[in-house]
Amino acid sequence: MLFLDDIRNITKECDLYKHIKKTGLNLEKLIEVQYAKKKSLTQILDEIANINVDEMNLNNTKNLLDMIEEIKSVLDRINDNIDGARNLLDEINNIIARIDNMISDKTSDELLSKDINYIYMLYIEKANVIEDTNLVYESIVIKTCEYIFSAISNSNVKENTIKEKTKYISKEDDNEKNQSQECNDKVKEIVKEAKEEIRSEKINNDIKKSNKDKKIKKLRDNNTLKISEKQNKVFLPYKIFELEDILKANPDEYSSMEDVIKEEYVVPLDKYKNVAFSRFKEAYNLMRVKEKSSFSEALNLAMEVTLKSDLNPAVITACRDLHELDTYLDCLEKNDLDKFNYFNIEYEISPSIKK
Repeated sequence: MLFLDDIRNITKECDLYKHIKKTGLNLEKLIEVQYAKKKSLTQILDEIANINVDEMNLNNTKNLLDMIEEIKSVLDRINDNIDGARNLLDEINNIIARIDNMISDKTSDELLSKDINYIYMLYIEKANVIEDTNLVYESIVIKTCEYIFSAISNSNVKENTIKEKTKYISKEDDNEKNQSQECNDKVKEIVKEAKEEIRSEKINNDIKKSNKDKKIKKLRDNNTLKISEKQNKVFLPYKIFELEDILKANPDEYSSMEDVIKEEYVVPLDKYKNVAFSRFKEAYNLMRVKEKSSFSEALNLAMEVTLKSDLNPAVITACRDLHELDTYLDCLEKNDLDKFNYFNIEYEISPSIKK
């Protein structure tokens, strides 16, 4: 505690005033570091969500899910730290404003001394909590990264990937790197927009020509999710306007809507071989990619559905948004899937082998 008895003579040049201002700056730095750690954990979760199940040992799934639970716990602590630190920063700024008013108006503030002591004690407590969280964070980041890359057999994984995911353990300033990346992203965006502008008319004409060409079978909306053991493939539902949007947005990758269907809406059944982990991946990506949600919302849903043994992960992939998935889960829970009408679900079972 500061044990202030009389601050009526405080000035902006005195040590106490400078100390309070410095405390505010320290809090801003603490908040910045917590946001950086939050971003790092988000990157790790995105990396986990993109693991190819073919590259993962099925026996490692439970351990990985346990680690994801630990990551979620650390994220919750970081979010609490950020909220608490921001509230405390507001209180400190309020203290500074009260001191400034007292100095300029030459008035007294009988509660100011008591409030400064109280805020200072809160600051010490919050700083200790954040320091403890940082230690837990460093441990889980290293542990998770080491586990991920030992659990999968991917020869393309490099050591610098681990370094990338753990870069916020260091207190080095990454502002220049971030600015460079932002610049590169802007250049890529400008180039992409230029290409789209040049080729937009051509693509539209190609689509119209394709629709009018009698030699080509006319495409229609596909309202069926087909899970085929016989073909070892999953055929996802789609709308024609979705195909057109993807074709326009990716002119260098696709030349026709048929190409879009082949690449985006037909996936190997083996993609869902690790069923529990596939539920996590598909739910996480539904929230992050389709819903543009926060990582916390994505993680919460992913953890919720991971162990739902009666939920086929291909259904999650087929859902266009969270509302469709929520509706399906509600029908599933009530054992009334006939009421789910966003798309049909068909199973094509491999024929039994006669002995």
